[in-house]
Amino acid sequence: MAKNHEDEGRRTTYEVGYHLVPTLDDEARALRVKEIKELIASHGGEVLFEGESVPIALAYTIRKPVGGGGRYVKYDQAFFGWVKFSASPEGASAIKESLRSFSDIIRFILVKTIPTDFMPTPPKVVRDRKPVKPKGVGAAGAMGEDEEVSEEELDKAVEELLGDDEEEDSEARVQ
Repeated sequence: MAKNHEDEGRRTTYEVGYHLVPTLDDEARALRVKEIKELIASHGGEVLFEGESVPIALAYTIRKPVGGGGRYVKYDQAFFGWVKFSASPEGASAIKESLRSFSDIIRFILVKTIPTDFMPTPPKVVRDRKPVKPKGVGAAGAMGEDEEVSEEELDKAVEELLGDDEEEDSEARVQ
């Protein structure tokens, strides 16, 4: 009994992420995931959380040796899944060695992690927004402060702006 308490004190949380071959059907894939969880339990591990295996496109082609004689199969798709579990360091080492023998696992990684189903997110930055008054040309109009302008004042302003151009145009026509 004392040994179990010692083992409990030495338990660490691990996570195994794996890529299963894309040729598995749903039933075979579920069986492989079940085998992975049974393997963990057989080495004294306790499954804490798991992520359903989902199809993904791999970032690059992975070559996996098959049989012998230098034959390889190339994969650019896989089913990705993960299992978080607690186990002793010796149990985790045995699990890692056993996973290498699974022919339907293209690649896996086993890492130490934290014991909760927690994904840290960056803190949100809250900024106080102060209203900004527009400056420069058109500021009064931009703020909704419309001035009444008569049609005569508007025509006069247009003539002042275009007046020089019209005089140049008429001089050019005369010559």
